[in-house]
Parts: sequence; C-alpha cells; structure tokens
Amino acid sequence: MVFGKRVAVAALVLVSRSFGSAEPAAQGGSDSIQWRPLIEQSMYFLGIQHGFRLATEKGTRRGFEGPYLRNVAKSVGSLRGWSDGDLALVNYVGHPMQGAVSAYIFAQNDPRYRRVEFGSSRAYWKGRLRATAYSFAYSTQFEIGPISEATIGTIQSRWPQHGMVDHVVTPVIGMGWQVSEDAIDRFVIQKIENRIENIWVRMMVRGWLNPSRSMANMMRGDSPWHRDTRPGIKSYRRGMSYVDNSGRGSDPQPTPVFEFAPRAQGTILHGGQCVGGGAQGAYRLNPKWYAVLDISGCKMLDMPVNVSSDSLQYLAGLQWKARPEARWKPHLQFLLGGNKTTREVIDPEKRKLVLEANRGTGQTVPYDQFAVRTEANGLAMAAGGGIDLKITNALSWRVAGLEYVRTFSREFENVRSQEGLRASMGFVLTMGTW
Repeated sequence: MVFGKRVAVAALVLVSRSFGSAEPAAQGGSDSIQWRPLIEQSMYFLGIQHGFRLATEKGTRRGFEGPYLRNVAKSVGSLRGWSDGDLALVNYVGHPMQGAVSAYIFAQNDPRYRRVEFGSSRAYWKGRLRATAYSFAYSTQFEIGPISEATIGTIQSRWPQHGMVDHVVTPVIGMGWQVSEDAIDRFVIQKIENRIENIWVRMMVRGWLNPSRSMANMMRGDSPWHRDTRPGIKSYRRGMSYVDNSGRGSDPQPTPVFEFAPRAQGTILHGGQCVGGGAQGAYRLNPKWYAVLDISGCKMLDMPVNVSSDSLQYLAGLQWKARPEARWKPHLQFLLGGNKTTREVIDPEKRKLVLEANRGTGQTVPYDQFAVRTEANGLAMAAGGGIDLKITNALSWRVAGLEYVRTFSREFENVRSQEGLRASMGFVLTMGTW
C-alpha cells in the first residue's frame, strides 16, 4: 500500500509539469539498461496491483488464514491445466494490459531503444522483444514469485484458480497490446496532434488511446501523456520528433539462433473443440533444422452444465524449414511429449449446502467438498506444419499452422480422447545474440 500512496502523490505533482518541454530528456552517455529506476517503477506498479487486490478481493484477504508457508507451497504446487476461473475480460484484456504496462516500464528504462517508433525497423522490433522478455519475468513474479498472488492471498491454492492461462497470455498478448498502442500513437494520435493544437484534446487522445503507456509513464513520475519520441502537448508541432529507429550503438545483424512463437489455437476433437493458446521455442541446429520445445493449453467447449475440462500439453521434437531465409517460410515438425487432462464436476446442491453451512465463518471452503476432480496423464504427439511470412528480420507472421494431435491417455465421461486437428495462428519472434 505504501507504493500506491507514493504513486498517488506523484500523480498529483505531475499536474505542475504536465504540458512537457520542447527539449528532449537527458539520455545520459550509456546505452545500458537503467536497472534501479526499472525496479523502482516495477515495484510501484506491483504495489498498486496488490493493494487493489487486497482492497477489493475478500478471497485474497482470507488467504492469510492458516499456516503461511504451507499455503504458499500449496498455491504454487496446485498449478495445472489452462483455465483459472476468471472472466474472459480479465484473462484476455486485463492481463494483456498488465503485460503491456510492464513492457513499457522496461522500454522507458532502455536508453538504446527508448525512442524507437512503430515501423519495420530492426531497432523497433528488437526493442519490443527485449521489453517482452521483461514482461514475461514480471508476469511470472506476479503469479508465483516472492511478492505474488501465490504469497499474498495464496490464490492458486483454491478452486478454480489453478490454471496456467495468465502465465502465457500476459506477456504474449501483452506484446500485441503494446505494439497496437505504438501503431495507434503513430498513425492516429500524431495525425490528430498535427491537425489540432488544443492542449486538452491532445491530452485526452495521448492519455486515453494509449492506456498502458499512460500507466507506465505515471510509474516514473511523468504525466500520462508524456512521449519519449516527441515534445509535450503544449510545445509539439508537426514534424518535431526525437525518434531514433537506428538502435544507436546496436551491433551488426547477428545470425538468428532462436525463435519464439506465441500463438492462439483451436483443436477440433472427436465430439468437441478445445480453444486456448501456447508458445514454442525453437533453437537453430543448422540452416534448416531446429530443436523445438512447445507448451500449450486449452479449455474444452460445449461441456455439460457444472462440468469443466482443460488440457495442458508439453512437447519437444524437431522442426524443418524449407526456406529459412526466404520471405515465405514453410515448415514441418514432429513433436513428442506428455499431456495432462483435467475434468471437474461440481455438485450444485452440495455446493449450496456447504457454502450455506460456512457462511459467516470467514473460512475458505475447499472445493473438494462439493466437486470431484479427475486427472489423467499420458503420452502425446503432434505432427504437421505451417507457413510463416517474414515482416522484418525480427518478426514473422505465422499465417497458418495445422497439426494432427493425439493423446494416449484414458477418457473421461464427457471428455473424449484428444485426437484431432489443431489450427493455429500467431507471430514468430527471431532473436540472435541480444
């Protein structure tokens, strides 16, 4: 809560300097990441998030009851499956915005790429990849780290909040959110500013149309509408810019050695569909062959009332690219590994009775008093391919992926064998020695 108070005070102070200056902020003589302000700003943001949770979530406050270390161990150890019981708005809007805010916090403390602007330049995409890597670290800390949902409220120890969805969605879709805000800033906000000099209009479009950047700005004590790439809302005029898409001081183009491919996916199974997402890492062994590690999860659709099921899959294998240096890059892959399928059946009448019996006691009711969870682990395989379209040296669009998937594990009632076709779409981030 102390962090939250400090940020609130900082926000009030911002009014006195909110119109900005026509001069660029001092960059210093080093391109090194500014770790101290980066950590401080991240802690301010983390304090606000946990302060909000404690103030608004009764379940979080109840999480401090009982043996603390045992609760934390149970929270971390209970992680499984994909879904965590949150609304789609929370998982696929709120958490990506968190990912974008933490990425912007990194970007504003990365002098080498702080003033890049959306476009096809290598510097822009390299800077955003660095920011996404930090977003992944921040998200993992927020979920299960020393100052996390696992330690403050022991969230994952209770049904139905065991899923891995936030670990994947926050940094992956968060990068897409950050890139989208960058594009809006360049192609929408700047065009409005070039036509309208009214400072109140500029203030609103800069702040409201880039909400994640605005939040990150406040974490460093700047106005929400601050920009590192151009002057403030009072002094900006058409063509005034501090943009540096050269990646000043950056090294020559390295040989790509690693690819990271986040994706959205849907699987058509016998008698149902499973929708979710995943990510794949590929390490280059030679010009055409890659070693691949793939992790994904999905939630079963069309389940009966009071029945839910999800799947977590972890695979490894080889990928072959026919034309790795071309603009269009088809690939084939074969992966083997494991799959964990979970089914939960809730007895609504028993749930009602148990909750009624515990009303007013302040105790957290274990979900196994009114629900039955069944798990099955088994071997899994995936074979197929796809095609990527190169956008820049750092980024490709995975236009389509199609694989045959098969899980060798027992079936549940209402949950049939996971055999079918998986279609996917996403991006491929190509990294070298950075």
